[in-house]
Amino acid sequence: MALSLTAPKIEWRALWAKVRPQLPDLLGLAVAFLYGSPTISYAFGRDQAIFHYIGREWLEGRIPYRDSFDLKPPAIYLLHALSVLLFGPHVWAIRLIELLGVVSAGVLAGLAVRREGPRARGELGLCAMVSVTWYYSTLDFWDSGQAEIWQGWFLLAAYVSLLRIKSVLRGAYVGGLLAGVATMFKFTAGLGALLLVLPLVSRAYALAQEPRKRALEIARALLVYGAGGLTIIALFLGYYAYEGALPYLVELAAYIRYYTKSSWNPPNPGEMTRDYWTRSGMWLIAFFFAWLIAAYEAYRRRSYRVLAGAAMAMVLLMGTVVQVAVQKKFFNYHWGVVAPFLTLIASYGVAECARRSAVSAWLATSGFVLASFAMTPGWPTNWGNSYRLYTLGPFWEYVHDRIDYEQLMTVFIGNQNYNWPAQRAIAKAINERKQPGDLLHVRGFELGIYAMTSLHTPSRFVSEMPLDEPALEFNRPAWRKEHDDALWGARPRFFVGFFDRVEDDANILAHGYHEIARAGLFVLFERNE
Repeated sequence: MALSLTAPKIEWRALWAKVRPQLPDLLGLAVAFLYGSPTISYAFGRDQAIFHYIGREWLEGRIPYRDSFDLKPPAIYLLHALSVLLFGPHVWAIRLIELLGVVSAGVLAGLAVRREGPRARGELGLCAMVSVTWYYSTLDFWDSGQAEIWQGWFLLAAYVSLLRIKSVLRGAYVGGLLAGVATMFKFTAGLGALLLVLPLVSRAYALAQEPRKRALEIARALLVYGAGGLTIIALFLGYYAYEGALPYLVELAAYIRYYTKSSWNPPNPGEMTRDYWTRSGMWLIAFFFAWLIAAYEAYRRRSYRVLAGAAMAMVLLMGTVVQVAVQKKFFNYHWGVVAPFLTLIASYGVAECARRSAVSAWLATSGFVLASFAMTPGWPTNWGNSYRLYTLGPFWEYVHDRIDYEQLMTVFIGNQNYNWPAQRAIAKAINERKQPGDLLHVRGFELGIYAMTSLHTPSRFVSEMPLDEPALEFNRPAWRKEHDDALWGARPRFFVGFFDRVEDDANILAHGYHEIARAGLFVLFERNE
C-alpha cells in the first residue's frame, strides 16, 4: 500500500469555532502577563539569592540542610532547581515562573467562584488581571519572588480540587496532595490545610447518596484528604532517609524551634503591618467592596450556594492572615500568602459584574488595572522607586536600547546596605579570573555573587546569619568550628569580605590571600599561588 505524503487538511472553521469562545480569556491572560512582565528583569534580593543557590546546588547532588543550610522548607529550593533545569542558572528564570504563577492564581480564583449558571466568557482572564495588580503593584523586587505566594497558590489549588473534581474522594486526595505541597513551602500552611476541611466536609455531606451514611462519607473524605497530605510528607522523609540525611532534618527542626522562640523578631511589628496595609489601602477597599456587592446580590436573589461560597472565600482569606500572624514576623513579603485569596474574594465581584454585562466587567477591571498602575506606592526596599516609575523609566529605556543592562541594574539597591550593582562588580572580577574547579566564599548574606559566578562554597553555611546574628545562638560554637574547618581546609580561591570588618579581613589575609578588588562594601580576596 502506497504511503501518502499529503499533509492532513486543517479544518480552519472548526478550529476557529473552538478557539473563538476562549479569545476573551486569552486576551485577559495576555494583559495580565504584560502587566507583570517588567518583573522578569528584577534582580535578586538576599532571600531569592539563597533560594537560587540551594536549588542550583541540589541539582549537583548537594542536599539542602546537609550541604547548604537554610531554615525554609524544601519546596522553594525545589522550585528554583526546576527554574534552573528549565531555563538555566539565570536570575530571570524564577521571575518568569513566578509571573506565570501569579497569573494562574487568578485563573484558579475564577475557577473557585461558585456561580448560579455557567461562567461568563473572559471571566478567568479578568480574574488573572486582578491577580497581578495588587501583587506586583505593592511588592517590589525584594518582597516578590518569595515562598509565600506559592504557599497561597497551592492552598487555593487544593480548594479548587475539593470543589471541582467530580469524585469527592478523588478531589479529597488531590486536595490533600496540594495542601501538603503548600506546607513544604511554609509550615504555617498547615493552618490553611486544616481550614480546607470545612469545604470538604460540606461537599461530602451534600453529595452523600444516603442520609444515614453521611457521617461515614465525611469520615472517608477526611481520611483520604489526610492521606494525600501525608503522601507528600512521606515522600520528603523517604528521600532524606534514602540519602542518609535524616539527622539534618532533626537538626533543622531544633533550629526552627529555637528560631521561633528567640528574640529575632522585626522591630515594631504593628507599625510594619500598618504601614504596608495602609499603602495597599486602595486595593483592599476595591477587593472588599467587590466581594460585598457579590455577597449582597447573592443574598438578595436568595442564591445561598453563591453566598456560602463567598463566605468560605472570606474565611480562607482570614486564615491566610492568621498564617502570617502566628509567625510573629510581619515583613512585607510575608503578606504574599494572602494574594491568591484576595483575588478570590475580588473574583466574586468580577463574576457578578460579568453576569450582568461582559462589557461592564471589562471596563471595570481595566479601569482598576490602570488605576493600580498609576497609584503604585514606593518600593519598601527603595522608596525612590515604584513599580510605575521602574516600568516607565529604566525598564522602558532598557527595552528600547537607550540604556544597557548594567545601567538597568543600578536600580536594585536597598536598605541594610544592599547593593546589587556592587555584587555585580565583584562577580565580574571573579569571572575574569576563575578557572574550572575554583571555590568561593562570601561573608555575610550577600549570595547574589554565587548566582552570577556559578561558584559554590565548601561550607554548608552559605549564609552566615546563623553564625553572626546575636539573637540566634543555637549550636553556634560547633557550627562555627565546622564552618572554619570547611573553609580553611578547602581554602577557596576567592573570598569576599567587607571593608568595615577589619579583623576578619586581616584574618583572611593571614590565611594566604591578597586583595584584588573593591566595590561598595565588598572586598575581594584571591588565594596566593
